[in-house]
Amino acid sequence: MAIQEAFARHEGVHRPARVVCDAVYEFGRFRFMPAQRLLLDGDTRVRLGSRAIELLAALVECPGKVVTRKELMDRGWPGSVVEESNLKVQIAALRKALGETHLDPRFLATVAGQGYRFIAPVKSATPVVDNALTHDGPRVMHNVPAGLMRLIGRSADIDSILERLSCARIVTVTGTGGVGKTSIALAVARSIVEQSRCDVWFVDLSTLCAARLVPCAVAKAVGVSVRCGDIATALAAHFGVQSRPQLLVIDNCEHVVEAAAAFIERIVCATSHVRVLATSREPLQVTGETVFRLEPLASPVESAQLSAREALRYPAIQLFAERAAARCSEFELHDGNVPVVAEICRRLDGIPLAIGLAAARLDAFCVSELLAQFDDRFIALGRGQRTGPLRHRNLLATLDWSHQLLRQVERVVLRRLGVFADAFCLDSAIAVATEGELRSTRITDALSSLVAKSMVSAEMAGDGMRYRLLATTRDYARRKLAEAGELDRVAGRYASLRTAGTALATTADIAGFRCLFPIGQY
Repeated sequence: MAIQEAFARHEGVHRPARVVCDAVYEFGRFRFMPAQRLLLDGDTRVRLGSRAIELLAALVECPGKVVTRKELMDRGWPGSVVEESNLKVQIAALRKALGETHLDPRFLATVAGQGYRFIAPVKSATPVVDNALTHDGPRVMHNVPAGLMRLIGRSADIDSILERLSCARIVTVTGTGGVGKTSIALAVARSIVEQSRCDVWFVDLSTLCAARLVPCAVAKAVGVSVRCGDIATALAAHFGVQSRPQLLVIDNCEHVVEAAAAFIERIVCATSHVRVLATSREPLQVTGETVFRLEPLASPVESAQLSAREALRYPAIQLFAERAAARCSEFELHDGNVPVVAEICRRLDGIPLAIGLAAARLDAFCVSELLAQFDDRFIALGRGQRTGPLRHRNLLATLDWSHQLLRQVERVVLRRLGVFADAFCLDSAIAVATEGELRSTRITDALSSLVAKSMVSAEMAGDGMRYRLLATTRDYARRKLAEAGELDRVAGRYASLRTAGTALATTADIAGFRCLFPIGQY
């Protein structure tokens, strides 16, 4: 409720508390309140996605009776056509939340060829009402699309973004390509639609071919017909007379970042009704902006010896297992294949898009065969969904999208940094990237920009910064280095760090040189 309360404070009015008019269901040690979208294990809240909540509600409302697959899909995905594998994924998530498996059902039983039945005894408790106030106003308006896949390992990120939105009027989610910025922005938007009284408008800028069309895209998403030339002013006037606060979720700003930033700042300054959640591979750099950097999903370290149960604590492995099972019904994560799956997730840097692409290949290969193809991960991962954005059809397209947005000097520096296999310092970066007219000042500036654009990660180590390329970005940079005919030259400068007699090369830097892919591979 934090975002709703923040909007109410901002408007200077009191918003009545939410009313819950549904029963409380009790089964085993659990208490379930569908209207509050709340499942309690004793006094502990069990985190469930909105789909799983709807499916659980459908099942506990008819205990002991078979609820057909069609009925469940209509309940979980109203008005949508989805594959049955989505239902299986949500049922698996529900079983996990309830602490059971399909082999040891205590709450959910599968009825072959029909659907599912809730087999535990259910008690319906007294209806609950929060504070005695009701809200008779119209329902919130929004254009947020329904979610078709469960978002894994992002609950804490969603909560953090919601908290930032309660304090700031502009929040930008940044991160590398394929890390899930759009998915998490949509999840936040759905949460706000379900829990608050502000209108939510999702605006996708990815298909824009010109920056000047940014205001038009927003007006179209909001459903405002503008006849005057100053669309931003017309939208500000429209938002200013709305009875409820407004949230704009503006997705994929990076290729029109200047225009998007100017529009967002103008709208926010012109009316107190609007807040903005933006996604971009770099910050907007506008007044009042709060930046949330979305990190890849966690994977186990290389030395970890894990059972399948232990491995599923890591979101990257959980995502791989779920996507693999959705694509190949025979796939099962077990103690024997955990090391290979963990290595695949590590090699893919925990990037959800790449993990999903890899899991989709399991209809043709086993996990060991898939890992063996990772000498060229861009070929190994194949193509993504036909209906997905062009930049997400494969991993190479995702990196091409980011690369084409770089300035020429940034492209040069990025490809030369591809020789590092591990973390490196600024002096080492300058040593390998310097050539001709490209001197240290321009390299430093380019490196700073690459960090801002999520192409290079930076972290404090001791008294200095250390920089690193994700493995997928590094392989892409090396391809570009070879295409530019610079691989031998830059690798030679990198090797000279070992014999320079200076502190430029660290142990990690030198070890990285031994890991360079064979030149012939490119």
